Amino acid sequence: MVQYRVRAGFRIAAWIPALAFALIGIAFGVIAIKEIDRSPIWSVALVLFSLLVTVLGFLFGKIAWTGRVSAAVEEYGVDDLEDIERMRATARLQGRLEE
Repeated sequence: MVQYRVRAGFRIAAWIPALAFALIGIAFGVIAIKEIDRSPIWSVALVLFSLLVTVLGFLFGKIAWTGRVSAAVEEYGVDDLEDIERMRATARLQGRLEE
């Protein structure tokens, strides 16, 4: 799998949303579980939302921990194959591309 290495500043900055999303997701999950007897429909929606936010936090945590991001994420929205190859060539020269 093609991956880009993330610079140290971005790794450090990725910890902030990782911790924030993980803590917010866990907090919403705990609140939803406590309130499940009162309104089950809203609690289920809140549990699903908390799972989504927690997973997002863990994805940021993975980027912060490993320092690598998938090329699919980095190249999202770039349609032209020449642009993708140019981005990869630049990353190779900078030593940020791992194939």
